[in-house]
Amino acid sequence: MLSQLEDLGVSKEEVSCGRLEAGSPRDTLAWTPLQYACALGDTELVSQIIATSPQAVNALGNTKYAYSPLHIAVRFEHEAIVKLLLAASPAAKINAVDSQVGCSPLHLATLQGNHAIVKLLLNDFNIQQLQSKRGTTPVEIAEELEFYDVRAALVDYATRAAGRTQLSSWLASIGLVEYAQSFFDEGFDDATFLLATGDLDDKTLDAMHIKKAGHRAKLQKLYQLKEFLHVESEADDLDEESDSSEGSGEESESESESGSSSDSS
Repeated sequence: MLSQLEDLGVSKEEVSCGRLEAGSPRDTLAWTPLQYACALGDTELVSQIIATSPQAVNALGNTKYAYSPLHIAVRFEHEAIVKLLLAASPAAKINAVDSQVGCSPLHLATLQGNHAIVKLLLNDFNIQQLQSKRGTTPVEIAEELEFYDVRAALVDYATRAAGRTQLSSWLASIGLVEYAQSFFDEGFDDATFLLATGDLDDKTLDAMHIKKAGHRAKLQKLYQLKEFLHVESEADDLDEESDSSEGSGEESESESESGSSSDSS
């Protein structure tokens, strides 16, 4: 690996300290070897650096906008390298934001209209659709730039994410939140749909690798799921009624004030 880095113009001293100069005449920028390899699109070199220095995956160096290696790989649209960074251990911080506008890798991929990388990022369990410092979301960027396939992927993910949150809440309420990821892996991300199926059979529970008899019994019967969804529905109805009451109150006050003004005139 050392010889390959030297071929890229990185001195032994820079390799040993884990940093390299990025070409600034005043040496104000310093990229890590991994960041440089991500920019070049050198998949083999990225793999070697991750293998020998796992912590490099999230090292920022001193880049102008505090871009992470993942930001750089996305910016240069190197899909294979994005996959490597997300699969690393520890994995790249997928929700890291830059120091200038609060831009995440997902913002960058959306801005570039790169549907493949957007989908790749959305497949990560930890992904969040964050707002930038100006409050801009990836969905808004896709709408503005008319990247409709990207927008569809983002909206679909947001819908599934809401369903997963609800499903996780139900599992937590019966003490089995540890199986949330197993449900997601098997394609269950909608609690209402799950209830409509009636139950979970042995084949499905086996696929989820759920072995404890008590846990299987609860999940097989979808224990308390109907009650859980009913409670959530009632809470939503109460919120809507509260909003409606507040709106009616404001209208009544407005009408009262209007009537008073007419009387006085």
